[in-house]
Amino acid sequence: RLLMRPMKYKESLLYSERIDHKRHFDLRHVGDLNVLFLDAMCRIVRHTTFEWSLDAFKIKHDFVLHLLDAPPSQSLSVPAMQQFVGKFVQNYRKDVPNTFHTQESPPSLQSVAEHFPLEERAGLARCVIRNLDRANEHHCSEATCGPACPFAAQICPHTGCATLLSKKWLHEHEDVCVYKILPCALECGCELPRHAMGEHVKNVCIMR
Repeated sequence: RLLMRPMKYKESLLYSERIDHKRHFDLRHVGDLNVLFLDAMCRIVRHTTFEWSLDAFKIKHDFVLHLLDAPPSQSLSVPAMQQFVGKFVQNYRKDVPNTFHTQESPPSLQSVAEHFPLEERAGLARCVIRNLDRANEHHCSEATCGPACPFAAQICPHTGCATLLSKKWLHEHEDVCVYKILPCALECGCELPRHAMGEHVKNVCIMR
C-alpha cells in the first residue's frame, strides 16, 4: 500500500501491481466510473474554499482502497457502483444522502479535480474493471489482441471531432457526431456537417 502524503501521488505507484496497461478497456464505462469517483469525493469534500490537508488525503487513500478491495461479487453496473461508493461516502458524511447528482457541479469540484486528476481516476477505473469484470463485458480478455479488439481506443474519423471512444461504440457515435458530413435534408445537393444542417436548411438552402 502506498503511504499517502500531502502531495499528488502517481498512478504508476498506486496501481503498479494491479493495472494492466496492455489490455483494452471500454472507454465509455471508464468514463462513467471516472465521473462517479469525482462526484463521490466532491460529496465528501464539498466546502467552497477547501484546502487539501492530511485528513483529506487520508480520505482519498481510504476511498481508493475501498474500490480496489471491492468483493468479487460487486456488480460493475453504474447503479450498483453508485450504491457501493455511496456507502463509503456516508461513512464520512452522515448528512449526505446515498444519491448522486452528476448534472450538478459542487463548489469543491475544481479543487478535487486538481488533486484527484483525470489520469488517476481513469487508472483507478481500469483497476476496478480489471478486478470485477469476470465476464469481460467492459475489458478485453486478451492482453495483446491488437487494434481489432472491440474495446480498442479509436478517435472519431470525422474532421473536427476529437472524441476518443472504444471501437464498439463507433457506430453509435456516428448517429450523433456533429461533425459527420451529411447530404442536405432538403436534397439540394450540398453536403455539410451535422451541426450546420439546421442553419443551412433554415436560411441557406435553395430548396427551403
